[in-house]
Amino acid sequence: MIHIAVTGTKGKSTTLRALQHAFLAKKKSVWGSFGIDGRYHNGKIYEKRDDAENYLFVAKPSDYILTEATSYVIQKGTYPVNSIDAIIFASFDGSEHMELHNDSETYLQAKKGIFSYLKPDGLAIICRDIEEFDQIIEGVEAKIVTYGTHPESDYVVSRMDTKLLGSTFSIAYQDLSVEVISPMIGNANMLNLTACLIAASEYGDMTIEDAAKIMKDFAGLKGRGNIYRIPDTNTEVIIDYAHTQGSLEEILQTVKKISNKSLVCIFGCGGNKSIQKRSPMGLIAEEYADKVIITNDNPRKEQPYKIVQDIMKDVKDKTKFDITLDRGQAIKVALTENQNSVIVIAGKGNEDCIDVNGIKYPYNDHETVLTWVINNQYNMMKAHEYVD
Repeated sequence: MIHIAVTGTKGKSTTLRALQHAFLAKKKSVWGSFGIDGRYHNGKIYEKRDDAENYLFVAKPSDYILTEATSYVIQKGTYPVNSIDAIIFASFDGSEHMELHNDSETYLQAKKGIFSYLKPDGLAIICRDIEEFDQIIEGVEAKIVTYGTHPESDYVVSRMDTKLLGSTFSIAYQDLSVEVISPMIGNANMLNLTACLIAASEYGDMTIEDAAKIMKDFAGLKGRGNIYRIPDTNTEVIIDYAHTQGSLEEILQTVKKISNKSLVCIFGCGGNKSIQKRSPMGLIAEEYADKVIITNDNPRKEQPYKIVQDIMKDVKDKTKFDITLDRGQAIKVALTENQNSVIVIAGKGNEDCIDVNGIKYPYNDHETVLTWVINNQYNMMKAHEYVD
């Protein structure tokens, strides 16, 4: 069995599922431990659990093991020594997970801990665009392969172009170049796909060109950049997991580039964690969106209005902002009042509940949008088919 682990603040799930897609296309068996998404065998969910103690238990014989290496899982000592063939380090955002780590340096060191579990002949595939790249590679004794837009990358990504229904980009490596077409949007996803193509070509009995062809029909995960069109109102709805300032800026910036329609952003911030990202996210929404609706994400045991105040603290043009704490109501109002628009619903992706004061209430952004469409006797079209 070949074991590939992906770490990083963002991009873990998309990169892992893209790898799963590539290996399954080659008729290989794949076991995936995908964090909160659960454990999968050959693309089908096997069980919904993510406890670190049994994280690496493989219930079905498989050619590949794919695991999501969060800082929590790494610090729990989940991985045995010499157990990983390849590690992908996809991204780093030092403002995240401060509820688990005292500061960004501690968080980075926790992430770097994954390298201690590489096999002696293992491979570290690292995004060269990460600001802390030099710190990440310091002390890593394994073979390192880099990718990114940085000109010193081993695999240089360029000519990145996103339209509403997908992206195209180029990867230059050695003396070769490959053109990649993807249904996914945004620069971050192009980088995630690049990491996948490198790992697939190294370990999947395929060339990077073969892997690129396979990726033409991988549209990504449900809850990550999903695009729906409602023809009756001439509206596009994008549901995305973006819950950091970097990921929120990425999706809003992308939409501004690919559409000249009015941009509406609906988002909130989680309670009891990462307080320092709230104001920057408010400023990002103010910069890119024509209208912003602040709502609940997972307030947990924190007062929702305190979270809103933190988000709004440094905002200058408060006329852009509405506050509707009921997330379902916020989405329905936005859909009703903003025709001929692009509505970005950020923060929860495909999560199936909202945590309020320790109680998890059933809720899903996709179902909320679909219910509104049905109740209004409208039609809704998916841009692509997404992986659950």
